[in-house]
Amino acid sequence: VAPGPLLHVPNRTALNLYGVGEDGMRDPANRIGMQMILNYCFGHAESTVILCPYTSPSAYINHAAGAKANAKVVWAEDGTPGHNSDWLEEGVSVLKFRNTIGLSLNFVATRDIQPGEEVFIDYGPEWEEAWNKHVKEWVPPPDSDNYVSATVLQKDLTIPLRTLEEEQSEPYSKNIVFYCYYGYQPGMSEGEYVWMDEWGGPNGLSLYPCRVVQREAVDMPGPNGAVETFYYYAMVMLDEDALAELGDISSKFFQNAIPSGEYHFLTYVPRWAIEIRDWFYSKDEFMENSFRHEMMMP
Repeated sequence: VAPGPLLHVPNRTALNLYGVGEDGMRDPANRIGMQMILNYCFGHAESTVILCPYTSPSAYINHAAGAKANAKVVWAEDGTPGHNSDWLEEGVSVLKFRNTIGLSLNFVATRDIQPGEEVFIDYGPEWEEAWNKHVKEWVPPPDSDNYVSATVLQKDLTIPLRTLEEEQSEPYSKNIVFYCYYGYQPGMSEGEYVWMDEWGGPNGLSLYPCRVVQREAVDMPGPNGAVETFYYYAMVMLDEDALAELGDISSKFFQNAIPSGEYHFLTYVPRWAIEIRDWFYSKDEFMENSFRHEMMMP
């Protein structure tokens, strides 16, 4: 069905996920779970080793228990490139010094699989028990009803962005942060600046968190000649107080923050020059109550 060359992790604690300390760095004393990559790896109840296939097909093979599975995992045959069968006889104390790829699995069919039929393997009873427990006990995180991914908002540049005033009644979810191309440096004069196109894009100024103050709709001919509505924005840059409201992590990533009370304002900013991103550590892979469990080796 598919090959499965492996990245080996000698000790599963390397995939621990930690909370953020007051200094904006991870807090080793506050383990909050495991990294999401664990879901795509194999493990064994009697071993600390985690084995992660890194080929695309293997990531799409779902679970089915017992006879419902139509494939299984086996060790690759001797002589398979990238597989050293003698490593299987070594202990973890030796494996942790192996800093190259050297183990591989194969996903093999246990019966004929018809065209268009989905491939399943059995992740093991431990995984299924953990999944059923998760489904039973999981509760949505705060603000989940209002959640929208930054990727969704950024994809369609024709959707008007809400102003600060509009957000009072219809706020964005807490993960959403706007960024403007604004090369702030300490000592830079505060004030109002009119947007210039050369500031934006990959070779433009640095991105800095900002918010929408005003929105203006302008009708003009589009690429196909038809009249289209384009939006231009007035944006205020976040000072250090506003950044602090987003979380303590701000101090780590924005050491050159605009001082409290300073007013830095951009006008006539086109939509393409505003980036919408998820705030640090707000994506699904950082959620404390997301499901995390390795597939179990037979």
